[in-house]
Amino acid sequence: MADMDLSAQVAQFLYAEALFLDERRWDEWLSLYEEDAVFWVPSYTMQGAPVTDPELSINLIYITSRAGLEDRIYRIRTGTSEASIQLPHICHQISNVTAEAGDENGLVTAAANFMVSAWSHRRGQEFRSGRYEYRLSRGGDGLLIAYKKVLPIEEVTDGWFDVVSI
Repeated sequence: MADMDLSAQVAQFLYAEALFLDERRWDEWLSLYEEDAVFWVPSYTMQGAPVTDPELSINLIYITSRAGLEDRIYRIRTGTSEASIQLPHICHQISNVTAEAGDENGLVTAAANFMVSAWSHRRGQEFRSGRYEYRLSRGGDGLLIAYKKVLPIEEVTDGWFDVVSI
């Protein structure tokens, strides 16, 4: 049986993450991540399954620290991220949030469905959807993201995206 209080806490945390991205509150978004956080968007195999080992496979995105995420945000802020020129207007929708109490390391396992709508003059309207998988740690001020895996439903991506638009 799911812990309803934990599920509600995790849902509010994920909604805040989405809002920070939508409102371009980059520093607040980055503050949700552990120093050694992993952000992973796997590619898909020819058989239609996501790759299972980011170290041995080609990935759409694979970042292994908050410093790596900070670098992505720096590129977005300075206009040097090709995937984010012109930065689109973004709207994240989060649903079907689930959460389970800590594993052997005390991490909360969570997941949610997502749909991201993005619009820019350069690329027009784009939609991405899929499932997020998280491992969340409990810090002094609440939850932090230790691991985020993004599983888009699209096996083939038309165009490009960045950490803020998926």
